[in-house]
Amino acid sequence: MVVRLPIAFGTGMAHLDWMCEDPVDGAVCVVYLFGFRSHDMPLTQLIYASQPFGFDPAMLAGILLDARRYNARDDITGALIVRGDMYLQLLEGPKPKVEATYDRIIQDDRHVNPVRLMHREVQERMFPKWSMLDDPAQSWVWSIAEVRGGALERFSAGQEALKFFQRLAASRCDTAG
Repeated sequence: MVVRLPIAFGTGMAHLDWMCEDPVDGAVCVVYLFGFRSHDMPLTQLIYASQPFGFDPAMLAGILLDARRYNARDDITGALIVRGDMYLQLLEGPKPKVEATYDRIIQDDRHVNPVRLMHREVQERMFPKWSMLDDPAQSWVWSIAEVRGGALERFSAGQEALKFFQRLAASRCDTAG
């Protein structure tokens, strides 16, 4: 038997799952804390780009599986735009969690040359329902020639990437994952 109890503490919300293997004797009971959500904590948004190292669909599936598991745990949402020559990712959530996630990502050997394009504080999430939306790169992303020509090194790259994600969020506003 599992009993779910919503709880509030400080500025956050969570729920407790109380699971009892033997509810009659109370022999084995385990309490799990899930879903901490801080409502008043400032949010950080970080955008980076990198190059896939040996990209294939199985690698992408592994990346998405890891991202969704860790991001759900850490109250991070975001999107990953994928193309054979580029990853473009937006992470959003509590600053310490976003920073820790980015630090873990840049150590990942499934990509190379990570470049932080933007890092800012925001009032609301762009992808509030997505632990990690994945999207094949559409026409709103730099062309392969533009990336090779230095698009990621331009001073305006962060603002350009933000616009890509804004269009993606607007196109996916009715769905969640």
